[in-house]
Amino acid sequence: MSWFAAAFDDLRDPRTGNARRHDLLEVLTMALTASICGAESCSDFADFAVDREDLFREFLRLENGVPSHDSFSRIFRQLDSAAFARCFEQFLTALGEAGAGVAAIDGKTLRRSFDTPAGRAAAERTMPPKISQPCASSPSMSCEPPNPKSPSGENANAPDGPTPSPKPSSVKCDRPAFAAAAS
Repeated sequence: MSWFAAAFDDLRDPRTGNARRHDLLEVLTMALTASICGAESCSDFADFAVDREDLFREFLRLENGVPSHDSFSRIFRQLDSAAFARCFEQFLTALGEAGAGVAAIDGKTLRRSFDTPAGRAAAERTMPPKISQPCASSPSMSCEPPNPKSPSGENANAPDGPTPSPKPSSVKCDRPAFAAAAS
């Protein structure tokens, strides 16, 4: 956890006196872990921390237990957002360096899912290179993979108007919003 601590070393704790009941780095650790697991609010952070307190105690001191949702909220309201953004960027950079050379294996590949007509693993399906914007913001662009039988590479099956978006599982987009929806 030392590189995590180093990334947030420059972040000033805005709390004073009795309000420093919980260590700032421990609060950030719990919030980040909860966020990765889908938490979206301070109440979610607190619920997650309570549910996983035994796990957190394996690597955090938690001298005063886990913070309440009010504590999470108060801390995040008081933090300097620009300083937090800089520290979080340092954290992400360190995380990227720590994970260099790691290959993500998706569950479909592990289960030997195969797209027989296309002759490739389901995880290999990607958006055609001509699409540069998400489909929802650009209805005139086709989200369909190019028709391999079309000599021009264009989707020969596309209707004349806006093309309806396919089911999320049929096309894997490299955009974060679409990748989350396809999961």
